[in-house]
Amino acid sequence: MSKFSITQLEFARKNPIQFAKNLKAAAGIKPSFFGRGKFTRWQDAVGEFHKQNDLAKAINYLEKSFSNRADNSKNRNEVIRFISSLDAYVSQFKKKGFTLLDRRKNIHIDLNAKIFISGQIPITYMNTKGGFSVYFFSQSSIGWEGELRFPIIQKYFAEEIYGVDLDKIEVGIFGIDNDKFSQQIFLESEIKDAEKELNKMGKLMFDVL
Repeated sequence: MSKFSITQLEFARKNPIQFAKNLKAAAGIKPSFFGRGKFTRWQDAVGEFHKQNDLAKAINYLEKSFSNRADNSKNRNEVIRFISSLDAYVSQFKKKGFTLLDRRKNIHIDLNAKIFISGQIPITYMNTKGGFSVYFFSQSSIGWEGELRFPIIQKYFAEEIYGVDLDKIEVGIFGIDNDKFSQQIFLESEIKDAEKELNKMGKLMFDVL
């Protein structure tokens, strides 16, 4: 079977047939490794915080992860900005009363006999409303609510992970552009519409693969 990451869903959504052709052409080709990107290192620092609930150690980890770069004002300011976002994340995490449940939770969503969606959900929490909060980290908070992955993930976690009603799962992002959590609980009708679109995409891709 072919697979693609949940983070690629918007690319697949724009042109499912071409996306499937690209998947087919890339089958068997090992991906290139370019090291850990800056945003990935920031997410790693979030993980370091959650190991011991220690912001100072997380900041130290983040600073060390950037220590091999040239010491100039541009790079220093960039690190300062990442530290500010990390501090904002920790502050809001505590304010919301979240309890950490999982980091990098693996998912597997079958579209049909030829293709499935894989990937990892960066972080999930128990919230103070008696439900669960499922979050991605993002470099941009603009328009995330319109992405297909969020209602799909809401249903997946409700049915496959926690076995609860749909309205017990909120999905969202922590955006480092505005240093805020944003979340939404999609209606059942919105989730059904998302599933219909996803199934249609899957059929188009099936014919190519």
